[in-house]
Amino acid sequence: MEAQAATEDVPMMPPEGAVDEGEAGTNSPSPDADTEMDSAETDKDDTKSDAAKEDKDDVKSDKEDTKETLSVEERLTLAVSCKDAGNDSFKKADNSDARTKYQEGLEHLKDMAQDTHGLSDIKKSLYLNLSMACIRLAKWFEAIEAADGALKIDKENIKARYRRGVARSRFGALEEAKEDLLEVLKKEPNNGDARRELQELKPRLQAAKEEEKKQFGGMFGKAGGKGLYDDREKEMQERREKEAEAKRLRRIEWEAEMRVRKEKGEEEISFEKWDEEKTKEKEKADKEREKEREKKQRESGSSTAKRPAKEKKKKEDKDGKSEDELDEEDLKIINETKKMGYCYFRKELTEEEKAMKARHVPQRLEETAAASGPQGGQEGGEAAGGAASGTVGQSEWNARGTTFEEKDVTSWATEAFKTHVREATASMEGPTGGTLKARITKVKEVTGDASVAVVRGTKRFLFDFHLTLDWEAVISAEGEGGEEKKFKGEVQMPDVASASADPSGFQMEARIKYKGTKPEGEDKTNVDKLLETLKQSVHKCVWEFVEEMKKKYG
Repeated sequence: MEAQAATEDVPMMPPEGAVDEGEAGTNSPSPDADTEMDSAETDKDDTKSDAAKEDKDDVKSDKEDTKETLSVEERLTLAVSCKDAGNDSFKKADNSDARTKYQEGLEHLKDMAQDTHGLSDIKKSLYLNLSMACIRLAKWFEAIEAADGALKIDKENIKARYRRGVARSRFGALEEAKEDLLEVLKKEPNNGDARRELQELKPRLQAAKEEEKKQFGGMFGKAGGKGLYDDREKEMQERREKEAEAKRLRRIEWEAEMRVRKEKGEEEISFEKWDEEKTKEKEKADKEREKEREKKQRESGSSTAKRPAKEKKKKEDKDGKSEDELDEEDLKIINETKKMGYCYFRKELTEEEKAMKARHVPQRLEETAAASGPQGGQEGGEAAGGAASGTVGQSEWNARGTTFEEKDVTSWATEAFKTHVREATASMEGPTGGTLKARITKVKEVTGDASVAVVRGTKRFLFDFHLTLDWEAVISAEGEGGEEKKFKGEVQMPDVASASADPSGFQMEARIKYKGTKPEGEDKTNVDKLLETLKQSVHKCVWEFVEEMKKKYG
């Protein structure tokens, strides 16, 4: 029986296309999985549904009674039989029945002593097969739980790790899926299925990061790698971490609720749908609380307004005179207090106070420094000139640039950037004669953003572009009758930013690709040198763009 238990008839990988049944990343079942719903879930008739539920409870009760009367050996044998029956259904593509058989097999092993001989092998095999059947049925959460069960028994199991990675990927837990698939490749570098799944996952991860960048991103970089606005960036990072932690806690709550639903035989829903329902419930509760609070405030305001009138009337009736009636002496005291006293509403000043106030009028520091400092000296002149271009704000209300202000100039900057980069060329003499020339033939793509910001009284010209260019290199003929050689390709510059636009040295990363024929031997050496010169020419064009940006917005 041990040999039979250790045998797993379900392959690690599903047949071509099976894993992708149903909508990727959702909890909806595959359209082909028309047998995965229990009769109690699909029957629309209430009477039949109740009867099916009662029968299900009776069967469950009978199973528990049977489990108590069977020996350990008999329960192990039944579990293996369920596994074999499930494998037969799986081979016939009856994934719903296979899932049911594997679950029944695990039910036979429930509450059995962990040190039972042969238990671990049978249980692991059932969990692995159940995970595969759930992947076929697009029941991603169940597939993850089944793979977790196998990993608790054997944490190094490659099949369980891979299947959990696939299920997590479809479920939408992209980072966790990436971790599982990388772990598989770490142990089996030649695993083509895991490598292919990881490649399909990468663009989805990138799209998720881009979406996050749109929501929270901005241009915070400057030379040296430090943020221009550290406090703002730190605040946004903390907000992202809080939101991620809140989402993690909600996911834990959802998992717990789905387990309860599963035990009760109720319908399970995706995390996204559950989270949306919870958000609506919270908004509704918040509105109810707000209405209740406003109601109490209105009632409280009404009673407060009535109370002084009643008290005043009682006092008038008692004394025979109103508190508002002041005698001549009281009025004199109040007027004197207004003129000379401590009251905050005092506005009249004595002549002495007026003279003192005139002597203490605030003076601008710049004016004082200009009056007492050197006239036209290099030290004073350069100190003012260095900040002159940056002390003017973007708006009239911010003429001195003391308030942070940022203006988006992406539209203009993108067109200007294309114009400058398109002019990049390079040429050099060949080692044995002839001329080598290269030029940019097309600006395929320029994406990113640009802005002009006023920070602490200084203007900053910021941009961050991703650049893709087509280039052409020509090796002219050496002597008469020689053959001219042309090579074409593409250069990608993923990080052309204001921090790297430094004329003193080339700092931008560039990735060169060839299209069509590639140079060989001496030609390759010469073309590589030529393209390096072309990259430097692109860098020069970027700096010319920076100068134009400064002139336009400086």
